[in-house]
Amino acid sequence: MNHHDDMKSIPIYPHTGAYAHANGEIDKFRESNLANIACKAAIEAAIAKHFDGMHLKPQAVSEVMDVFGAERVQYVLANTIQIKSWDGRFSRDNKAWAAKIDVVEDVTAGHDRRLGFVINSHPAVLDGFVSQARQASRQQEHKPSIRNQLHAATAAAKKVPSQIGKRKEAVR
Repeated sequence: MNHHDDMKSIPIYPHTGAYAHANGEIDKFRESNLANIACKAAIEAAIAKHFDGMHLKPQAVSEVMDVFGAERVQYVLANTIQIKSWDGRFSRDNKAWAAKIDVVEDVTAGHDRRLGFVINSHPAVLDGFVSQARQASRQQEHKPSIRNQLHAATAAAKKVPSQIGKRKEAVR
C-alpha cells in the first residue's frame, strides 16, 4: 500500500481529543488530525502550484482528492470556511455548504484544534477551489465506481437466483 492509499483510508475522527483520550482512541484521533493538517498543506501547495494569477487549474482539486479523498478534502475546506465565516470573499453558496458539514469543535485549555487545519491560501482563490471541489464531489457521487457496480451486480444476482440459468430474453 503506498502513501496515497494510506491517507485515503484514514477515517475522519468524529469526536474531540478528550473523548479519544477517555475512550482509548487517541491513536485514531491523532492519525485523523495529522491527515487533516497534511490535507490543508496539500491544498495550499496545490493552489500555489496551479494558480496562475487569474485561473485555478482543475488539477489543483484532483491532485489533492486523489491523495486524501473527497470526504477529508471537504472536511478541511468546510472547517476553514466555518472558522473564517466573517470573510466576504467566500461565496454565500460555499458558506451555506460549509455550514452543513459537521466539523467537530475541539477547544482544550483555550486552544482550538481546528485552527491547525485552517487553509491560509488567498480566500478568493480558495473560494474557487471550494467550488471546484464541490463540483468534483458531485460528479464522483453520480459516477458509481467499478467496485460499487460489481457489488450491485453481485447483490442483484443473489436476489434472483432463479433467473441465472434462464435465457437472456426471459430476464427483464
